[in-house]
Parts: sequence; C-alpha cells; structure tokens
Amino acid sequence: MKIKLDELEPKPGKQVLGAAASIYGVFDRWSAAKEGDSTLTLAMKIVIKFTGVAVMILLSPFLVIGLTIAFIAVF
Repeated sequence: MKIKLDELEPKPGKQVLGAAASIYGVFDRWSAAKEGDSTLTLAMKIVIKFTGVAVMILLSPFLVIGLTIAFIAVF
C-alpha cells in the first residue's frame, strides 16, 4: 500500500505558520492605505501598522526563548 503525500496530514508546525501568516495577512490588508481614505484615516492606519510591528518586535525574544526551551526539552 502506497501513501500519497496528499493524504498525509500537515505537520503542526506548518499549521501554526499558516495561521500566523493568515492573521498577519488580515492585519496587513486592514491597515493598508487605500485610495479615498481621509488624512486622519491614513494617519491612524500608519500608527496601527507601526504599533503592530513594535508588538511583533517586543514578542520576538519570548518566541526565541520558547523555541530554545523546546529544543532543549527534545534533546
């Protein structure tokens, strides 16, 4: 019996990355400047985009620490 690659379930890591990419894509589309936006709306979208980037930068050390602990636990 041969198992096709299409029949295999995706790995949990790929599911998490896919979910993160999906969430970021929604955030990026929501905070993108569109034609017809007022000046106030554009300013708020820029502030929201910079805030999102700052949050990702602030959370990145916790991600690195968590991944390090996970790899240490595996080995």
